Amino acid sequence: MATRPLVQTPNDGKGDPFTTKPTSSSKILSKDKVVWMDSSQGYPQILMRYIIADPLLLLQTHFTSTNGSLMVWSDNRRGNWNIYGFDFFNRSEMPISRSDADQLYPKASGDRVVWSDYRRGHAEIYMKDLTTSKESALSSSKGDQLWPSISGDSVVWMDNSSGKWQIILYDPKKNATQPLKASPGQQMYPVISGNLVVWQDNRNGDWDIYAYDLKNSSETKLTGPSDQVYPDVSGNIIAWEDKKTGDISYYMWDKKWGRTYPRPGVQTSPVVSGKYIAYVDNTAQGSSIRKLDTSTWKDTLVVDGPGQVKPSMDKKLVWLDSLTGKPRYQSLDTGQISIICKAPGDKSRPSVGGNDLVGYYATWMDNRSGQPEVYVYSLGQEIELPLAAGPYYNMYPAISGTVIAWMAQTPDKADPSKKAWAIRTFDTSNDNRSELVSALNSPSAPSISDTYLTWADTFADFGWSVYKKLLFGVETREAIPPSGINPRAGKNIVVFHQKDKTSGNWNVFLWNGQGRTQLTQGSGDHINPATDGNTVVWQDNRNGNWDIYTYDLNTSKEMRITKGPAEHTNPDVENGVIVWQDKRSGNWDIYAYDLNTKKEKIICKAPGDQTEPRIGAGKIVWTDSRSGNKDIYIYENYVS
Repeated sequence: MATRPLVQTPNDGKGDPFTTKPTSSSKILSKDKVVWMDSSQGYPQILMRYIIADPLLLLQTHFTSTNGSLMVWSDNRRGNWNIYGFDFFNRSEMPISRSDADQLYPKASGDRVVWSDYRRGHAEIYMKDLTTSKESALSSSKGDQLWPSISGDSVVWMDNSSGKWQIILYDPKKNATQPLKASPGQQMYPVISGNLVVWQDNRNGDWDIYAYDLKNSSETKLTGPSDQVYPDVSGNIIAWEDKKTGDISYYMWDKKWGRTYPRPGVQTSPVVSGKYIAYVDNTAQGSSIRKLDTSTWKDTLVVDGPGQVKPSMDKKLVWLDSLTGKPRYQSLDTGQISIICKAPGDKSRPSVGGNDLVGYYATWMDNRSGQPEVYVYSLGQEIELPLAAGPYYNMYPAISGTVIAWMAQTPDKADPSKKAWAIRTFDTSNDNRSELVSALNSPSAPSISDTYLTWADTFADFGWSVYKKLLFGVETREAIPPSGINPRAGKNIVVFHQKDKTSGNWNVFLWNGQGRTQLTQGSGDHINPATDGNTVVWQDNRNGNWDIYTYDLNTSKEMRITKGPAEHTNPDVENGVIVWQDKRSGNWDIYAYDLNTKKEKIICKAPGDQTEPRIGAGKIVWTDSRSGNKDIYIYENYVS
């Protein structure tokens, strides 16, 4: 018996998200409705929400800020503005402070968050210690206290209790506040970093940038005629907007010199972290985010416009997409490890890919429902979705560029009581689903490149054979496909391993067009090959234990990557960077070797086992058992 979907009250907190099992993610969201299966009443039923009635789907976000490990912001999901945070390591959202009054302008440093709070009718500065969950008021003046900034234990803000704006400093040792520096003009928009406080000041008739050194109690005027506004500081670098030229300017505090950075258009909202200055670039096409490296003076586009505004920066650069009302971010530092999925049950077979245009995605096989399903996580939107779930098995996802492929169990068309297999794909750039291959018997995991889809299948009379299919165009299919197993695609080639009938050893083969080439021979087994189209890697036990070897397709040279008695297995490669799981410490860890620099690097050495590494789009994902379950982790922005 079926009934029409029931309408659920928005944000009533009911239901169990771990029992949500849509048969297709395209069926979750349709025009003005969201539908799902719910068991909150003790039995399964279909529920529905109208999007227009759900404030969580229509919320606005402002004043994003970050301390590198935490992003904080103010949003209006409850009708008024409250403070929320997002933990980059656990990829989880948390409420920082929620009251019935507005709370704005949050800033974070370490485990402390400060903001302006209107709970008593005017703006006061509050601080929350995230370790102890203690929340306290730092100011109690009669006027408004706005725009707090925190560095370590010290906090500054602007206060108009005296009738004009002045900068107030909070001294945590004395638990007291005091004016930073008296002046006849307005002092606004302070920022603190270490011992330096910067702000804009109009004591001379126009707006200038001033700096105050807390260590020696000295004040310095940094700018000349015309208006300079909205400063930021990190370490020894100070940046601000120059209203006369429409450019950003910067000042090196330790070198005592500065300059304007000229560009076409108008540049605003500069923020500083380490050696980087990020800013909003306003052109005829709209507002984009750019980043200037002051060590090389290289200027790069972070995200194209329109609608990209209000940046903040620490180890991560965060900003607001005004078109969606959602914050976005990009990692600045290399080697930042975080959790992609820590849901109940085991996860396996991770893969990662994407690009700057459509975003970056991680995908994996997930058994939280008791059977294998395929999940995907958007690194840009911080959204996890079941990509392929339902009554049949969905297994072994792989991603290349914007396309995700996986093996899907289906009813046999000739006999629905039996099961067959198909390879399905999902293109993240246009939400297009396809079934590229059907009527498979007992296939292996698929692999996909920008040119080929490849897999292996077994039949009773022939054993394992390797197949490939062009993603675009037509290629003559061989009457008798090569025998082999574990195929991997990279650009326009496929690699696999095949058992030698005479020696009984496994060797690596390359399949390019209609030609097949044996890449390895001799003693031992050579298995689990992978390729990026320029380099082939595999695990090899010719020396008695499993080592990682590589073959350069341009020079036809073989190279041994790992040495020693430990086991090194499951290699993958992208742009000359090889990753594998390594047991030299006793547990499985993730290592990398860069063929460009000839250097080895530990990617992750942690409790439990780290296995099944895959590299894509400069990011490395793996299965991690440190929690007791098998979870999915990621290492972002690989650099040697």
